[in-house]
Formats: sequence, structure tokens, C-alpha cells
Amino acid sequence: MKKGLFITVNYRQAAMTIGMLKNLLHIHGVEQFRVMVVDNTESDDDVAMLSDFLKTSNSSFVEVLKSPVNLGYFGAVNFALKKINGINDYDYLVVSNNDIEIKESHFFQKLLAMESEAQVLAPDIISRVTGRHQNPHRHSAISKCQKIQYRLLYSNYYFGLLLHYSRKFIKSITASKARLSKPVKQRIFSAHGAFLIFDRSYFEKGGYIDDGYFLFGEEDSVAAQCADKDMKILFCPDLEVYHNEHISTEGSGFKKRTYHLQQNAYRYIKTNYPNFY
Repeated sequence: MKKGLFITVNYRQAAMTIGMLKNLLHIHGVEQFRVMVVDNTESDDDVAMLSDFLKTSNSSFVEVLKSPVNLGYFGAVNFALKKINGINDYDYLVVSNNDIEIKESHFFQKLLAMESEAQVLAPDIISRVTGRHQNPHRHSAISKCQKIQYRLLYSNYYFGLLLHYSRKFIKSITASKARLSKPVKQRIFSAHGAFLIFDRSYFEKGGYIDDGYFLFGEEDSVAAQCADKDMKILFCPDLEVYHNEHISTEGSGFKKRTYHLQQNAYRYIKTNYPNFY
């Protein structure tokens, strides 16, 4: 019987994380997953709330880990993986934001029943705010023109601000929330980081969870490794999740701190995966 590992990260959002856990516990097949919540919060308040919830729920397969400091998203995932000596005992690793909701009651059963040669699976992620489908994140590799845009975007905060809102305005008048045709399963270049599904073969082929940046490099580091090692990322529209992104970092606007985190991630990816950008 296949089994999986599900890791999510909490930071000052215990109530949101508890809501996610309540949702997970109603999904058939979740008991075939080991669920780990890594708390990145500085104080012990969130851990206490999460632990109290687990005491009153039927969730023996769920555990909470307290990180020593705020490790970021993939840093927290690696913290959990080190506690269990990696992915060897599991067929799938699911890495998820804590603001994800699953409505399909057989989601995990459907996932575990899948037969795929892909190393990363990308579900259909639907934004609760815009209705936009966030996967495929990228259909193809970054073009030369896009590379120039990224170079300009992350050259300077104020120039980046201007470019960001110009692009946002253009998207607002050209983008459609709904797809015009039924989405099909297909190989893509990169998957959205809010909900990533790693097949065990991703790690067997030399892939790893790269936490050399704090946040915002997840999609790129995974895509770069897959491109370098000829691994497949597969968009799976039959696997559907909802993203309550208004309470996540994505809904925080173009703040300076967010920009600098994105800039640092961009520079890390550009340095460590020179063919990507």
C-alpha cells in the first residue's frame, strides 16, 4: 500500500493552520499520510494551540514540530525531513501552504492511486481571491525577453515597483479568471509553490529541497533542478485545491520586505542555477 508524507508550515497563524487540519481530517485516505506541521513562530503560543487541537481530534498521524528559529518555507520542510531521515519510507511528499483547502473528499485516495512517470505533480490550484488557476505556473522555460524583465524588476525597488504595477494593470485587462477550454494533463516547466507533490523518484534522481533562500524561490529551485536533471513536472487538473491567498504572503502587496525577499531568492537562483535566469 502506498503512503505519503504531508508537510505544512505555520507562522503566527495557528487558527488558520487548525482550520486546514480540520479540512484534511475529513479527506478520505489522509490516514495513509504522515502529517507534520512545522511551527516557525518565535513564541510557544502557536505550538500550544496546535497541540491542544490535536489532543481533542482523531489525528494520531499528525504531529507538530517547533523550529528553533523562523526557517522560512523550504527551510522548515527540511527541518521536518531531518527529523524522520528523509523521504525513503514514503511514495509521495506533499509540501503545502497552511492556507490551502481541499474540497474533493477522495483527493488523497486519487493521488495514491495515480501511476505517473513524473517526479513532481502540480494540482489545479484555484485562488479564492481572484478565481485564477495558478497552475501551470509556467508552461515553458523563461525566454530571453523575460530574463531581461526579471533583471530590471530586481535591479531596484522603485523601478521594480513601477514595473510590477504596470504588469499588474496589463494583466487585469487581459487575463481571464476562467479557462476557455477544459484543462488537460500535460508536462509543464514549473509548478506553483503553494501545493507541491513530489514523487519519491524526484529524490532518487538527485533532486532535493533547496532552502538556500528564505522564501519565494520554491517554484524556481524545483523547476531548475527538474530541467537540469531531465525530470518531469506534470500538471494534473483532476487534483484540485483552493488557495486562500489573502492571508498569505501573496496577498501582502508590493511591500519592501517582500520585494527584498523575492530579490534575494532571484539572486540565489541566478547564481546557483545559471541557466535558469
